[in-house]
Amino acid sequence: MVLEGVRTSLEASPAFEVIALEAAHAAEQDLLRLHPDVIIFDTCSVQPQFHYNLIQQRSRLQLIGIDPDRDQVLLWSGQKLRELSVQDLVEVIHGE
Repeated sequence: MVLEGVRTSLEASPAFEVIALEAAHAAEQDLLRLHPDVIIFDTCSVQPQFHYNLIQQRSRLQLIGIDPDRDQVLLWSGQKLRELSVQDLVEVIHGE
């Protein structure tokens, strides 16, 4: 449900093209064919190897994992952010 709210908020911005996929059923190569700049995912819905493989194939890809149970956002850099608003998330995507 948290990701649905994030998706809805990001879709409201003309700056983003949002493509929603079920992470558990998305193959790495299928995701990479979409040429995403950012992948936002629920940390509980994918195996850790999933995002490690993606970042190895596309080093500039931003991976943002949301853990709704702990109110944390995990960035590929390993930095953890708490109580991140959608505006904060937009700033992370833009690298601000």
